[in-house]
Amino acid sequence: MVVSSVPNLVSLKLSHNRLSLLPDNVFSHLNSLVQLDLSFNTLRANFKELFHYLQHIKELQLANIGLTAWPHMPLPHLVALNLSANSLDSIGTTDPHHSIRLDRLRLLDLSRNRFSQVPSFLWTSTPLLKELDLSANPIRKLDGESFSGLWRLKTLSVQPLPVLESISSDAVHSLVHLKHLTMQSWSGPSMAQLLTGLHDLRRLSIDVRSPVLSSQLDGIANLAAAPKLRDIDIFGAQLRSLQSDVFANLGTQTLPECTITITQTSIRHIPERLVHGLEGCASLTLDLRKNALQTLAPQSIRNNNSLSTTSTRHLTGGLLLEGNQWTCSCDNGWMGNWLKRWYLETFSIRHPVSTLMPNRATCHDPLTGRKRAIIDLTPNENSCSVAALSAGSSSSFRQFISPFHLLLVIFVVFCL
Repeated sequence: MVVSSVPNLVSLKLSHNRLSLLPDNVFSHLNSLVQLDLSFNTLRANFKELFHYLQHIKELQLANIGLTAWPHMPLPHLVALNLSANSLDSIGTTDPHHSIRLDRLRLLDLSRNRFSQVPSFLWTSTPLLKELDLSANPIRKLDGESFSGLWRLKTLSVQPLPVLESISSDAVHSLVHLKHLTMQSWSGPSMAQLLTGLHDLRRLSIDVRSPVLSSQLDGIANLAAAPKLRDIDIFGAQLRSLQSDVFANLGTQTLPECTITITQTSIRHIPERLVHGLEGCASLTLDLRKNALQTLAPQSIRNNNSLSTTSTRHLTGGLLLEGNQWTCSCDNGWMGNWLKRWYLETFSIRHPVSTLMPNRATCHDPLTGRKRAIIDLTPNENSCSVAALSAGSSSSFRQFISPFHLLLVIFVVFCL
């Protein structure tokens, strides 16, 4: 089979089919092809001859095609290469410069392969590389030589590394232009030591592999480490609790906007003063989506910039609450008023509130058994107080009535 009916084709996607054997000349008439996706097919092919006719290819997707060795790729214009979910490893890979040309490569995805060590032999062939994904490989060690030579790299993902045993404090120091780092927590050098010198780092995504997050983030945003850090993503099913003032010692500088994301954890309770220490962020966003949260106290989101319980000034970027286990209780009633006020202050008081507010954040109403939009909660503090007082009075009355008094009442009624 030869594809010849569309000689001016620039993009071809053949993923998730049952392709197996590809003839050498199958793409011989597609000289204009720029994007090719062969992912999720178990392929057998002479890649050197196969790609000989595709000299203009810039984006190549070869995820999960059964590769066990580096394919020959005479593709001088290749910019993005996806080799994820194959069986590539560091052992037996020899002289890759003759089998793959990476001079113009910007993006390389090697996730979900079998690398037991970082394939640093490739970096001399990738002088322009900007994005690298090595996640889900059995890599055991990260050290100062792991990423040496990738000084243009801007995005690095090394999470998860399920069998990682050690990481040296200088493992990423050579990545001076790095802007986004995704990794997991570890026992060893502090995170501030690891991030030293990463003055361009804007975003840190960390999979916390411990039940408590306390002082692990101290100093990561100071002048010696990552002073431009403005987005911190915290996730991990093993994380169950946060220590108060967990962000108080970050060292955050004065920044126009910041985002703190805590997601996909097992956290049920947010401590007080969670955002304390982030006063330097002119516009702060707090993203608490997809956790196990049931209640949230207003003290948890207050800091030194808070003027009142319902003040939104310190969270001008918003409060995101979807995907939790909220209950429609008096404890959570304040959130409805807070969200309404935030939307009105953020957008325009002249627009109807209902047209501006998404109702995705919901709570469980124990009285009806149904879900309600949190933003629709309109708590009446008096009714909550009366309910609490009534509950307390009923409890006191029950404690006052003894079995003797109960029998006496029954006897009097019987006699009447």
